Parts: sequence; structure tokens; C-alpha cells
Amino acid sequence: MSLKVDATSLMLQITESLQRLLSSLTSPPTTLIVGFSGGVDSSFLLHALACSSLGSSTSLPPLHAVYIHHGLSDQADQWQLHCQEFCEQRNIRFSAVKVQVPDLPRTSLEATARDARYDALLDICKREQGALVLGQHQDDQVETLLLALKRGSGPAGLAAMPAVSTKCDVALLRPMLNVSRSSLEEAAKALSLEWVEDDSNTDLRFDRNYLRQTILPMITARWEQFGGSVSKSAELLQEQNALLDEVTKERFLSSRNADNTLSVARIQALSLPWQRAVIRYWIRLHRKPMPSRIQLEEILQTMGARVDANPVVSMSGYDIRRYNQSLFLTESLSRPEPQKVTPGTIIQLPWWPIAFEIEGQGDFSVVAAHEIKRLQVLNNPLAKTPGKWFKEWKVPPWLRNQVPVIIDKEHPVAVILTDKIIYLSAAQKAQYIIRLVDTALPE
Repeated sequence: MSLKVDATSLMLQITESLQRLLSSLTSPPTTLIVGFSGGVDSSFLLHALACSSLGSSTSLPPLHAVYIHHGLSDQADQWQLHCQEFCEQRNIRFSAVKVQVPDLPRTSLEATARDARYDALLDICKREQGALVLGQHQDDQVETLLLALKRGSGPAGLAAMPAVSTKCDVALLRPMLNVSRSSLEEAAKALSLEWVEDDSNTDLRFDRNYLRQTILPMITARWEQFGGSVSKSAELLQEQNALLDEVTKERFLSSRNADNTLSVARIQALSLPWQRAVIRYWIRLHRKPMPSRIQLEEILQTMGARVDANPVVSMSGYDIRRYNQSLFLTESLSRPEPQKVTPGTIIQLPWWPIAFEIEGQGDFSVVAAHEIKRLQVLNNPLAKTPGKWFKEWKVPPWLRNQVPVIIDKEHPVAVILTDKIIYLSAAQKAQYIIRLVDTALPE
């Protein structure tokens, strides 16, 4: 039988846990952005942190509670009002953000809503140099691990949610991963806290709800400490993954080319398990969804394709291509559209992967090279079609219709490649410099 929960002790435990997580960060945040749904978990978290800010000698950064309005429930406006009043009573800064949740084919509404929620919260964190504090608890951790098992995930997926992680350069802090939902509910009732109940949490069409409502009650009825045991396993896996990452990084760096592609020859010199690990590591650095096991095997097969072939494996939102004995990760690029260019600003075209900047004066615009019949390179008497130049410059075939050309007063003056600038004959007396902006992946 479980012991009675002491609400004050639990609040102190959560606050101390958050302080430990904050002390592990290399750059302390100026604000704590708390994802606040109005449910019991985020309500108890926010209440505990607000009380700590009032009475602790070790003060936390200022709190900012953010409610994400998905527009998926008729009660969303009511929940927003409840959250606002909850924060006003505790003198906590509050914001509400409305997001659009598109109904995408072959994508669960649950996942799309989660992505929209995180995007909105991370945007606020970046603006305020804040860390994101989340109310995910031990039961959430168990559900995450079981869902990873269902998907056939590897060690990274089975490690579930770390207490400290980084997403889009924002620190994510989860101080309640060792606290059960039942403990939170018992403590919240003892403090007479009010919270909202999301009716969608009972919809068994969602896998997480099915686990929560059907499977986990049976498991915990038999093994009361199951949640704690799963949390320990997740922590052990996270530790082992960190050690594995150190070695994988070494092999990745020895396989990476200067342009952030992977050398096919150096990858193939590794054992098959290390080939898979290095490719996954590379994809993770690009912040892209991990390929399935089948997709990963297809990527490995591209490396053995004919030399004159240009095989491609399409993933969710990106492609892996083998070209010129290297693996490229490419994104879907927009259709090129002519546009004006302002000197002194970094230009990131939606249809070209590399950013650039122009220093100096001129009447600049940019067009795709295929709109120009012939190009004459500076100090070269020959004019050729863009296609012939691209073959000579080894521009990958999938980029050739996208290559930008800088125009100054109706004259083409430079071609922007992914690794260099090619000046054209009209730039001979130019009073400006064009440079690429570094977009290298982190080490």
C-alpha cells in the first residue's frame, strides 16, 4: 500500500529537482517558461514553483506560464480563462497562444498538436532567452517507453524522456519524472488546487490514452513500483546512450566531408552497426526525424549502387541522396522566384540551402540560373549555358534548377554555389563583395 503523500515535501522535492537541472546548464536562462495546460500536473508544478519563488533563499528565474490554445475542444476558451485566473491568484506572468493544428494525411492529430505546441513554446523561449519547464511525470515516462517498444525503437527511443534536453537550442527541463500521477493528484487535492480535465484524455483512439486508461492500471495493480522501475531503466539507458554518443561522434567526424556530407568510402570502412549509428547521428544533427529500420537499410544500399547512378531515399520532409561518392541530406526546396536583395543583410532564400550576404552598393536582385541563357565567368573568354557550367562545377543534379544568380542593374554578376561564389564578367569593376554565411553543423 502506498504511503500518504505530504504536499509540502513534494513541492520542495520538485523545486530542488528543478534547481539541480538548472545548475547543470552551461548558460542559465533569464526566464522559466512553464507549459501550462491547466491539468493537475502543470498546475501542481506551477504552484510549487510559485511558492518556492516567494519563500526560498535560492530564488528561481522569473516564471512565465504559457497556455497553448489548439482550438480542438469547445472548452478551450474556458480552460484558458481558468489558467489565467490561476496565474493571477499567484502573481505569475501569463500568456495564451493560439496555434493552428492542420489535419495532415498519415499523421496523427495527437502528434501534429504536440508539434504545434512545442513550436509555439520554443518560439517564446528563444525570444525571452528562457528554458522550457514541462510537467511530464513518471506515468508519462512509462507511457513514452511503452509506446517506443510498440514502435520497435532502439536505445534512444527506449530511453524515453531525459530530465534535461535541448530542442532548437532551447533547454527543456522535466523536474517531475520521478513523481507519479497519483502522488500529484493526492497532493493537489490536499492543497485544494483546482485543475481542468481534458475530455480528450479519455478518448481510447489515442494510443497514449489507451495505455493510460486500460493497460497501466492493470500493470500497477499487480506491480505497484512498476513506474519507478521503468524510470530507473530509462535513466540507465540515457547514461549508456551518452557514452555511445561519444564514440559515435568520433566515427562521424572521421566520416564527414567539409561540406557536411558523408564520405561513402569512409562509411563503408566501418562495420554495419557503426554505419547505421553514424548515419543516425548525422541525421540527428540535422534535426530531422529518424528513418525507420527499412529506410536505413535502403540508405546503406544506395552506397553500393552503380557509380553513374544517383539513388535517393525519401523520408518525412527530407531525402538522403548518394552523389559523387558522398551521402547528401537534402530538403524540399521552394520553387525559385526572382526577388530583390538588400546589401548588408544575410539572405536565406527559401529555394537555396546556403545563405549569403552582399557588402557594398548596387541595385541587386536574385534569379534562378536556368532563367539565364549563357553565363560568362570573370576572366574567362568562353560563355556557356548554365547546365554546362554546373557539370563542370559538379553541382548536384537536384540543385541545378535552383542555383541563384545575383543580378546588378540587369546584369548577372555572380553565381551562388553551396561552397563558393563564382563571379561573372559583369562584376569586373564591382564595388562590392559577396560572401557565403557559415551554416556548418555543430561538432
